[in-house]
This record gives sequence, C-alpha cells and structure tokens, in this order.
Amino acid sequence: MIRKPLQFCDVATRRIKRASEVTKNTLLQEMILQALRNQLVFRYVLMDSWFASKDNFELILSKHKHFVAVLKDNWLVALSQADKEQGRFVRVDSLQSNKQVMRGWLKCFSLAESLRTKMAAPVG
Repeated sequence: MIRKPLQFCDVATRRIKRASEVTKNTLLQEMILQALRNQLVFRYVLMDSWFASKDNFELILSKHKHFVAVLKDNWLVALSQADKEQGRFVRVDSLQSNKQVMRGWLKCFSLAESLRTKMAAPVG
C-alpha cells in the first residue's frame, strides 16, 4: 500500500489532492535493490508502462539484468542507428502492428533495444 500523506490544492480543479513522499519509480528501484541484497536470483524485470523510465532502465542494466517493459504510445524510437544519429524518431504508436520483433533506439536511452510491436489488441 502506498501512503499519500501530503495534501495540496490542484489549481485547475480547485480540489484537494494527495501525494506520496516517494515516487513509484523510487519504490521500484528500492524493490530491485532489496531483491539483489537478498540475493534473489533473477535475470529479467517485467514492468508495465507506469514504470518504464530511463532511470529504471539504467538501474536494471547497471545491475547486469534485463528488462521487458511496455512503452507508452508517445515514446520516440529510431528504427536504425542512422535514423537516431540524424534525429529521425517515430512514435511507438505509429509502428505497424504485425507483432514482429525489431531493433530500435529509444530517444531517451543510449542503447539499442529489441522492440516487439503491439503484442495484444487494445482493451475496450
């Protein structure tokens, strides 16, 4: 359970909202580090789009682990090294939905990663 002890007023809605003292990404990173301290044996971290961030990816790779993550539709990816070098990126949601694995370079990330386009049909 995530505690949200901080209260603030949302200027746009004029409603009181609550916030946590730590972010969800900080909690994920602490959980990964605790698993390593506990000598839990694993090779992959599986995460949904809420946790897909550059900082999380870098932490996982720095610990010599791999990750499988759902990317939000607005993430930018280059489909070749040349495209990345020339700044030609496309949104993830513009990729063809043929379920093939392709190599891609995320704009926010320095390493090439394997991408699989839209594995499942949208819900709803």
